[in-house]
Amino acid sequence: MAEWTAGEIMTLVNPYRQAWSFGRLALVGWIPAECASMIGRLDCWGSDRFGQSSPPGGEFRSVSAGWFHTCGVRADDSADCWGGNGNGQSRAPGGKFQSVSTGAGHTCGVRADGSVDCWGDNSDGQTIPPGGEFQSVSAGGLHTCGVRTDSSVDCWGDNKDGQSRPPSGEFRTVSAGFGHTCGVRTDGNVNCWGNNDLGQ
Repeated sequence: MAEWTAGEIMTLVNPYRQAWSFGRLALVGWIPAECASMIGRLDCWGSDRFGQSSPPGGEFRSVSAGWFHTCGVRADDSADCWGGNGNGQSRAPGGKFQSVSTGAGHTCGVRADGSVDCWGDNSDGQTIPPGGEFQSVSAGGLHTCGVRTDSSVDCWGDNKDGQSRPPSGEFRTVSAGFGHTCGVRTDGNVNCWGNNDLGQ
């Protein structure tokens, strides 16, 4: 595994999807594995029970570590996944992607044309995205949310705790957790919705 300096770090996301910004490295992960992508090279560490920490060779632009699987966007803009595949979450479709996001048992990605494509577990409708163009997407436990090109947030899938019922307004980013969702508004404020049992 490569060693990273503080100056190389850009985005750190711990297994509970809390985020901090530091420098130039993208580090993402759910329990129990994490991966980092920097200028083409890819390293993963942590649990490798299902092969989620054993990435394939080649150059990647970005990576997202899910519950027991990992996906990334290669330098040629194709999506590649590895690790657990019990629900088809590691069977990425062909085509070009801007980004991918791994959830508990499903994966979603924003294609080159701005549409969202999802695959894997669909027990709660989390892999049936609405139409239209998105700038980003975040796959959670049993739900998915994305920021549309007009900066509004749309969510689909499980909504038992209100995690798929976003507030109106404009957002820069959104992050779907297991039973809750948070987003950064265009004015920099953070809004969260869904389960709040632990103050999340």
